[in-house]
Amino acid sequence: MKFYDLPLEAPPEIHWVGTGQHGKLPFEQFLLPDLWCAHLFRDPMTLRVGNVAFAIETGHATIIPPATPIEFHFPQRGDFWHVFAHFRVAAGATTSIAAHQALGSRFETVYGMLEAVLNARGVPPARAQANVWSVLWELARSGEEARDPLVSRAQEIIEKRLSQPLSVAEMARELGVSHNHLTRRFKAQTGQTVVAFIREARLTRARHLLRHSTLPIKAIAAQVGLGDFHSFGKAMRRAHGHGPRQFRDFP
Repeated sequence: MKFYDLPLEAPPEIHWVGTGQHGKLPFEQFLLPDLWCAHLFRDPMTLRVGNVAFAIETGHATIIPPATPIEFHFPQRGDFWHVFAHFRVAAGATTSIAAHQALGSRFETVYGMLEAVLNARGVPPARAQANVWSVLWELARSGEEARDPLVSRAQEIIEKRLSQPLSVAEMARELGVSHNHLTRRFKAQTGQTVVAFIREARLTRARHLLRHSTLPIKAIAAQVGLGDFHSFGKAMRRAHGHGPRQFRDFP
């Protein structure tokens, strides 16, 4: 599967969101010299991007970089529809998006995001920008399919119950696997033990609340599951060399 790397840390600059209607001619070809293009397809066709041909089915999506020859080929005369977005992206850290993917059950949701802002001149620019940005992040989710679902479920449990005591053995029982099995798969996916992940998740949330809220330190300790003030202070000093009060006073 081919992937393209797009900078998605900032919203894209939208030039057009619209509907493509084809099929009056046996094929159509063009390129966008300086714009990216995202397509969401409702009708089967063949899409050739550069030297690569994709067999498009209902529910498929493609992403095409600037200055790339694009050809639509149709099985017969008729009406063939898709929605598209033409956009620019700013420089920055990149995220991989598959050149061609089947969205499955996510298709209608993603399609609706673009459909809501068709004809970019007819909606507030910020809304079109937000919707296309969301679509691109949804398309980037294809790379997440390689994630271990067991590990994802364990991480969800941890995030939802951060204020509570968390036992790896009890979590494994809830997930229907052995302690060793969960530990092995978690380490393979994240590079961390479950215990280390829990500890870092607690400290990450604690740091955020210390820096960006006025919550009392005791309340923060309770929210992140680090016990009383003494236990919280010990954990912060072990991780950062000073306690929560000093962390808050000297960011």
